[in-house]
Amino acid sequence: MTESDYARTIEEIDALVNDPARRLDADKVWALLDEIARHHATHGNAI
Repeated sequence: MTESDYARTIEEIDALVNDPARRLDADKVWALLDEIARHHATHGNAI
C-alpha cells in the first residue's frame, strides 16, 4: 500500500462514516479498516 493508497483509504472511511449524504456501509468500512490493519501488521507503522 503506497502512501497515496493509504490516504485514499482513510479518506474513504472518513466519507463513509461522516458524510450524511452517503449511506453508511458498515461492511465496506470494516473491509477498509482490515486493509489498513493488514498493512500495519506487515509493515509496522510505516506507510
